[in-house]
Amino acid sequence: MKRRILVFLLCVMMAAGFLAGCSKDKVDTSTTDGTKGTTETGSKEEATPSTEADPKAGTDEAANKDKITIGVSMNALDEAQTVWYNLLKERADQLGYEIIMYNANSDVQTQISDVETLCQLKPDVIIIKAVDTEGSVAAFEACDEAGIPTMAVHFDVNYDKTLKLTLSQYTAASKSADYLIDYLDKNPEATLKVGYIWGAQSQPATQMRYKGFKEPLLEKYPDRVEIIAEKECGWDTTNAQNTVEDWIQAYPEINCVVCQSDEMATGAINALQSANIGIDECMVLGFNSSKAALEAIREGTMTGSVLFVIYKDQVDITMAYVEAVASGENLAGQSVDMGIGATTFTTIDNVDEVEKMLEY
Repeated sequence: MKRRILVFLLCVMMAAGFLAGCSKDKVDTSTTDGTKGTTETGSKEEATPSTEADPKAGTDEAANKDKITIGVSMNALDEAQTVWYNLLKERADQLGYEIIMYNANSDVQTQISDVETLCQLKPDVIIIKAVDTEGSVAAFEACDEAGIPTMAVHFDVNYDKTLKLTLSQYTAASKSADYLIDYLDKNPEATLKVGYIWGAQSQPATQMRYKGFKEPLLEKYPDRVEIIAEKECGWDTTNAQNTVEDWIQAYPEINCVVCQSDEMATGAINALQSANIGIDECMVLGFNSSKAALEAIREGTMTGSVLFVIYKDQVDITMAYVEAVASGENLAGQSVDMGIGATTFTTIDNVDEVEKMLEY
């Protein structure tokens, strides 16, 4: 099985270079409404093939396997997470697998309760996107007590008895820093007064996202860049909007707002527009290159956004490990870097190319 996964990963990495030239159907992000306890199995609606996967081949493969039931505990369902989940569902439909999904809405206690409920349903494997590094440990422990293997996907947790599928948050966030460094290189008289909006400060993933932005920028221009304000906004658009409204009053010199998600960047844009401040006066940088972010970049209300991952590739890799774990392979304690090298920074100059890559 390990050999099969290695070959699969190599194929996906090779295919990633050709993604920009591929043309497929648009992803439907409307099928997930955030309802708790959503069961998805054998949907009759058409599923878009994942990357280079052949739907017929997937069906033939599924016919030779026992049906797999996958429990999924989402930490939140913002736009990026919804895209990921919908693609996971599509891939499961192709393979004839069942998905039972709960959404914690960024609440640790809700996630623990959700996972305890999933354990009672006895899926073959439970994917957990942890709300909190420490607080979500109890959810993993509940699975262990129930004898159900787990996978920690994208968000780290301080728990060793699980398979961790990780991404390089630092490298991705450094693309925002690179953009601003280039701006300062071209504008030698400019200085940056930055407001930084966190999604969640307790997560190692978001801490690395912060360091990836801050460290290279301040290393290059320590005298020309100052982070004058920081706030945790819980991935929420309204919280981010209220925060930036406060910053406009408290820090009239602010000329750059950097956000850990595009949803929060939307809130920043709303606040700035209400104050008649455009991106020529205050830049807005997001993260994930969501569909809404690409539209805002085209409209000239967002400066740019990090393109983190090609979600279909991530889903294919995740599903390969789901099959391995569900078949009885013990991968607990292992950590796999799923980075494929697609990270870039989306601006008005490359927004059309990025849209083709993401197939919005």
